[in-house]
Amino acid sequence: MVSDPAIMAGHRALAAGTRRLTNATSVAAGSSHTCAVRSDDSVACWGANGSGQLGNGSNTESSVPVTVVGLTDVTGVTAGEAHTCAARSDNSVACWGGNGKGQLGDGTTDSASPVIVQKPQAIGAVVQTAGGNGYTCALFANGTVACWGDNSYGQLGDGTNNIVSYTPVTVTGLTNATSITAGLGHACVARSDGTVACWGYNGWGQLGDGTNTNSNTPVTVTGLTGVTSVSAGEYHTCANRSDYTVMCWGNNDNGQLGDGTNTLSYTPVVVAGLTNATSIDTSWSHTCATRSDVSVACWGDNGFGQLGDGTFTDSNIPVTVSGLTNATRVSTGFTHTCATRSDYTVACWGENGSGQLGDGTFTDSTTPVTVSGLTNVTVLTAGSSHACAIRSDNTVACWGWNLSGQLGNGTNTDSTTPVTVTGLTDAVDIAAGTSHVCAIRGDSTVACWGYNTGAHGNGTYTDTNIPAGPVVRKR
Repeated sequence: MVSDPAIMAGHRALAAGTRRLTNATSVAAGSSHTCAVRSDDSVACWGANGSGQLGNGSNTESSVPVTVVGLTDVTGVTAGEAHTCAARSDNSVACWGGNGKGQLGDGTTDSASPVIVQKPQAIGAVVQTAGGNGYTCALFANGTVACWGDNSYGQLGDGTNNIVSYTPVTVTGLTNATSITAGLGHACVARSDGTVACWGYNGWGQLGDGTNTNSNTPVTVTGLTGVTSVSAGEYHTCANRSDYTVMCWGNNDNGQLGDGTNTLSYTPVVVAGLTNATSIDTSWSHTCATRSDVSVACWGDNGFGQLGDGTFTDSNIPVTVSGLTNATRVSTGFTHTCATRSDYTVACWGENGSGQLGDGTFTDSTTPVTVSGLTNVTVLTAGSSHACAIRSDNTVACWGWNLSGQLGNGTNTDSTTPVTVTGLTDAVDIAAGTSHVCAIRGDSTVACWGYNTGAHGNGTYTDTNIPAGPVVRKR
């Protein structure tokens, strides 16, 4: 699910450059801090630290990376708004930072150094996590689920109505979950028997059990079998099935259920005419599916032409994106959509007020337009109103909004066509935040450009319109 640009930035932003952080293997960005796992399995963080989210035992912000205390066996890291969690090689999880709603999972308050998440006994390794609004759930290898944090609507699924739990509680009665997804205030799992169970907030019928009553334990979605994946939106949920059809339930104000009506449904309804869906991507108020014939179909809100069918009219049934016959991946943004194509070009459609469609204009487009001059794209990322692509020669091109220099070409002028990021010739991965971009380079260093609240990690708080760093890291 993609929601507003701030949420999207928090989930997508790659973390910042470093004071000679030469051994970064992965990075994650929160609202205003960044963390990187290093090749020695330790973690370094930088940026805001008011809640202790840098994990170095202090609450002092830092514009250069600082080492997280006592972590030497980290396999992966994820950053929330003001807290950070790390998976470790012994299958435990350590978290640090803000804990106002129990998101650290240790039964305490905020912590400026890592604390071990307390998990129910004998449930094995964590295989997947999902985060909602102030709560977190974890799927374990044996098909059980535990959740912690905000429980205002019963979204922890443990049969209680406690407002919050500071430690993980086991979701009642789940033993065969295969995947998990979290919406704003509800969570759902696909199960090994092809059914779906949901719990939590149900004001729009998003639990799919035929009611609009919240549930603090899992309820089975009515009449749904053969499910291969499930995706929770803000107030609605969709599932892809083994016969390549899609069913959705919950809120339907913009036709996002795709069943030919604008009436909410407390039970699943079939998305009309979609029989070859291979994947689904649910945005704030529109949904798109890739199909086995490599076309794309979208439905829901279309105020900026983000459905790609040549109109600005919302659609409560899938409409085929016009002229897109070789899509390999589709990404739904806030009010625009982009897709990579099998010939390594990119097409975008929808809102274009900052040139984010990349076609040389500022004109919204209701059908896909080709991003100018890109013929060898390997990785694509979109910020709030700009986008960047890695090319096969490991250079980077960006286009769109450039107020803070997030296009990286030495200017602060918006561009309606891709411009090459200055001096970056070895990019291997990239992610765009709301108004900055970071890239991992071939030597495992990180370079960033654009807006800088300390997230560049180069010892300054100064915006830069060319990639900054790395500079020497003093460990």
